[in-house]
Amino acid sequence: MQFPTKFVKAQTCMITSKTDTEVTTYGMNTVVAKRGNPHKWVVDFATPPMQHEAARELGAFLDSLDGRYETFTLTCPLPFLGGTATFQTGSLGSTGDNSISVTGLPTGEIDALKAGDFIKFNGHDKVYKIVQNADSNGSGVATMYFHPRLQAIVAPSTAITEAVFSLRMRKDDLSLSLSAKTGLTPVKISAIEA
Repeated sequence: MQFPTKFVKAQTCMITSKTDTEVTTYGMNTVVAKRGNPHKWVVDFATPPMQHEAARELGAFLDSLDGRYETFTLTCPLPFLGGTATFQTGSLGSTGDNSISVTGLPTGEIDALKAGDFIKFNGHDKVYKIVQNADSNGSGVATMYFHPRLQAIVAPSTAITEAVFSLRMRKDDLSLSLSAKTGLTPVKISAIEA
């Protein structure tokens, strides 16, 4: 299911990187860390205050997800800051990589890639975050650094676009609180990458 686009504009938005690291201490000096479950993004946002009718429509969509059972897609509620929201890989990306050559950027642009932008590789469900600004050269090529590390191989010439998250709600209980006093209410959503 797709989150209704007319409700994507967020009044507040927090996207949290959730990484589970298991740390074991042996004696006084030896610490061993290993990765637990795969990385997930948690998306918490609130819509601007809306009329009861719109709030109830969005509430009905959230109810249709049956708590945490169904998944939905959500276009990143944050604005894209980079020079273009569509470009492609210039090389092969292997599982575990945290950087890749990209092409199709505006030529010779300072900060063609902006830290904090969320992106997605075509054919992958996982969302990644650009972690370092990068300038493009005269051919529109740059090296993109991202988090988390690649969870699957990415082929050369794979399209990269602004992120669309695949999410599920974090709770089974959903409620909608309407205010008769103002007639306006924001709707708060908390979801985790599916």
